[in-house]
This record gives sequence, structure tokens and C-alpha cells, in this order.
Amino acid sequence: MGRFFALLLFIVWFGCAGQAYVEIGMNDAALFAGVFGDLQMNVSRIEIAETGDYSTIWQGRKQITVAIQSSDYVPLTDAPVTVVPGSYRYLRITIDSLRYVDGSPVLLREASLLFVAQAFANIAIEENDELRLVVLANSNNWFDLDSLRITPGKDAFEGAALRIYYE
Repeated sequence: MGRFFALLLFIVWFGCAGQAYVEIGMNDAALFAGVFGDLQMNVSRIEIAETGDYSTIWQGRKQITVAIQSSDYVPLTDAPVTVVPGSYRYLRITIDSLRYVDGSPVLLREASLLFVAQAFANIAIEENDELRLVVLANSNNWFDLDSLRITPGKDAFEGAALRIYYE
């Protein structure tokens, strides 16, 4: 009987260990605040990786609107999601229906799009951490405000970055 409880304690102890919690959001991380319209998209999957092996941490369907050239944080997940503690550098996001909105919406991309946001250095997430991560859309790198189109030769979210978000 004592061995059973010892085994049960071992399973509970190690089964619950090794979790951290992150909320994922997005902004355009601009130095200038202004009214330039919004990027609107449907987020369907978020994956995280230390190197090349991605793990899905959120899946669903959420429409978000990110103000262009604004540092306002827009949550992608409705609540913190569970991740395994580690050092992460890449976040892969699947979206569809990317639009520019300022009055009438302009469709930028109708098909599904998979892009990667990369951190400058590994982000250490330790057990029981509760962090907010932000994807910097960096629209000034790939979106042409004059033509309201993705800049020729560029991909949407090209140069997206991943950072820890501090308020």
C-alpha cells in the first residue's frame, strides 16, 4: 500500500511539473503613433519552437485587428496557454483573410498564410512563469501605405519579431 502511494505521489509530482504560462499578443511596434488604419486577420494556430520542432500551443479561430504603427497590445489568445519550460526563439502563426481596414476593407491576402516571428535571442521561460509575448508585425517592412498593398518582392509579416511584452 505504501508503494502505491509513493508511486501515485511520484506521478502527481512529475505529472504536474514542467509547466509555464504565456499569453500571446501582437502589435506593430512602431516608434510613431498615428492613424494609419488597421490590419485585420483571422488567427487559427500558434506554434512555438526552440529550434525547428514546433509544438502547437493554441488552435481555434479568432479575428483580430492590429493598428498600423501602434504599440497597442492585441491578445491573440484569450487566456494564457500552457507551454513546456525552455528557451524559445520562434513563434509560427497561421492566419487567413489578411485585410487592410481604414473605412472600406482592402483584401491583402485571401489564402492562408504561415509566418514566423523570431526573437533576437532565446526567450527563457521557466517553470511556473507567467509571461506575455508579443509578435511585432513590423508592417513598415512589408506594407506600402501609399498603394495599400503588400510591397512588391516582400511577404506579409516579413521581419516579424518576437519579444517579451512589458507594459
